[in-house]
Amino acid sequence: MGERSGKFERTRTCPARPGDDTGGQVLGCSEEEEVLHGSTVTDEDREPLVNYVAGGCDDGGMTDTGLITSLRATRFFFDRAVPPEDIEAIVDVARWTGSARNRQPWRFVSVSDHGVRAGLSRLGQYAQVLAHAPTVLLLLSGPDRGRDTEFDLGRVCQSVLLAAHARSLGSCPVSLYPEDNARAAARLVGLAAPWRADHAIALGHPAPVPPGRPAIPAGRKPVRELLTHFQP
Repeated sequence: MGERSGKFERTRTCPARPGDDTGGQVLGCSEEEEVLHGSTVTDEDREPLVNYVAGGCDDGGMTDTGLITSLRATRFFFDRAVPPEDIEAIVDVARWTGSARNRQPWRFVSVSDHGVRAGLSRLGQYAQVLAHAPTVLLLLSGPDRGRDTEFDLGRVCQSVLLAAHARSLGSCPVSLYPEDNARAAARLVGLAAPWRADHAIALGHPAPVPPGRPAIPAGRKPVRELLTHFQP
């Protein structure tokens, strides 16, 4: 894929189930980076997550909403490649995400090369996880970028995370900024301006989280704190 063609190759994958111990090396943030980023998976979170991803629908009676409520960021991965077939399958689902005027302003580039992943990991304050994940999926926008594009990219990013989760893959979204970094990320995969990659997703087979207290608070605020029923 060259700068002048502006074309994107598509790739595909098969799900890996938890407990499939390959004896592979665990890739993840260093202790210092983990303190910086924090882990969103705690003992409190772990049970519904494991039950759902391991096929716990039968055990816990999970409905489709369980895919959403059990999603957690993954920052530690086994050193195992994500097959191209899974990447294509994830994008095949995510491409059905709605967008303003159905412009579908997103494009995707899958990156497994260690050198490129390392370069991407230096393009955001919290992007170090990209160097440790076996695969990085870049979310790009280009010539048709408009005021709605950032919102649309957020929508399709969440679709990617959920589609990966449904296939028992872990993920962690990352923002690449400032704008110069987003353009540099596009250049790393052979795309010149106006292409830019403001966001990237670390993908891989989730590895056990090292013991310790995460730097970021776990859990979610209750509905009563978030929702107001307005009556004039």
